[in-house]
Amino acid sequence: MNYLRRLSGDVSGIYKLSDGNPEFSVRYHGVVYLKGETFRQDIAKYLCSVAVEKLLKDSQMRPKRVDLTISTEIDQGVIILDPNTNAKLEFNLQSIAFCCININRPKIFSFLADVDGALECHVFVAEREDKARLITLTLRNTFQEAFAKWDRATKKEERVKGRKKHLGFMPETLKEVDETEYHGSRKTMENPSSAPDET
Repeated sequence: MNYLRRLSGDVSGIYKLSDGNPEFSVRYHGVVYLKGETFRQDIAKYLCSVAVEKLLKDSQMRPKRVDLTISTEIDQGVIILDPNTNAKLEFNLQSIAFCCININRPKIFSFLADVDGALECHVFVAEREDKARLITLTLRNTFQEAFAKWDRATKKEERVKGRKKHLGFMPETLKEVDETEYHGSRKTMENPSSAPDET
């Protein structure tokens, strides 16, 4: 595993993502479709809590074991893979709006995804509370790192465009200067009387 972890006590402040994508083995409770809801930061935790309660109440089956992979690539993001069937769910990081641990059941964590303008809440259970905290921290930090990478790339692209724009004017300016000097010199050579008087 290519991440630092301490699975006892507080995991905040010791997370570091390096080469590779962290992968966790967890159980997947399922998804709740939050029809008519749009993402709002102030009610996001409440929506996740409601989704967890609904799944626990309605579900008759034991949560399925899956591999949860988190990638810093924005177009990849989170991948949920059923190792038995190879069925896969993928969410790019831009579609994930929020993640949290359930306050009443700290082994359970969930995230809200905005898929085609509709909110979905995907719910998981970890073996231990500290592992659930580690996964949500990993997801949060991965999003921050991916956003920082995107921001740097965007700013670099803007700088390159700015330089190209600036350089695009320069040859024209130089060409005009060259032509002016050339024509001026030729005029002087062809018609010496038009040369400035020397005193």
